[in-house]
Amino acid sequence: MKKLMACLFIAFVVLILSTAFAEEDAQNCFEEAQKALWSGNTEEALKLFEKCAEQGIRPHDAYFEMGLIYYREGEYLKAFRISKKAIRAFRMHLKAHPEDHQSWFRLAYIYELRSEAPSISEWEKAREALEEALKRSENNSLYLLHLGYVCYKIGDVEKAKEAFEGVVAIQPSNAYARYYLALLDLKAGNIEQAKAAFSWIVENLPESSPLYQGAKKELTRLEEKKDEG
Repeated sequence: MKKLMACLFIAFVVLILSTAFAEEDAQNCFEEAQKALWSGNTEEALKLFEKCAEQGIRPHDAYFEMGLIYYREGEYLKAFRISKKAIRAFRMHLKAHPEDHQSWFRLAYIYELRSEAPSISEWEKAREALEEALKRSENNSLYLLHLGYVCYKIGDVEKAKEAFEGVVAIQPSNAYARYYLALLDLKAGNIEQAKAAFSWIVENLPESSPLYQGAKKELTRLEEKKDEG
């Protein structure tokens, strides 16, 4: 009897240790994938993230990172295919962990990128995911910025303006929010407000910035229109 109890105890200890090591190995796998990505070794990162996804190690995040790698490298078809897997994985994860605002945001970002492709419009899905993220992380300037952009694309001017103004209230120097507020003012006919916002961007951003170039172009156009009038 004592021998049996000893054997059972040893088996129990082995089980606990093996489980702990498995969890550690799983975490190490994802960390190694991230290290490879940060070091610029995207090929190795892709292999490791794929391994994570296949083994059920944070598959939603693994697919997300894989999709971003393909997207940044211009492999849009591969990115699109991975995005389908990522969406399914995020939906499963969020069903079990609805409090995970970062995953709601990442899901929204996938819908955003997919919506930039021709014939695909998932802006409303992106909006819903961002609103879920903001329910759990109020006044998050990054989430508000993306919500503003999504609403801008949808054509919900009021909600877009509210979101961008929220960003500026938190981060007065956020050039993206200021730029889109200027575009909204321009559409609404608030020319002087738009000019003030575009001027701020030109004065505070380097010439190499796309926002600088866009703001400069709009200011030039407004000046030419004024001269014509």
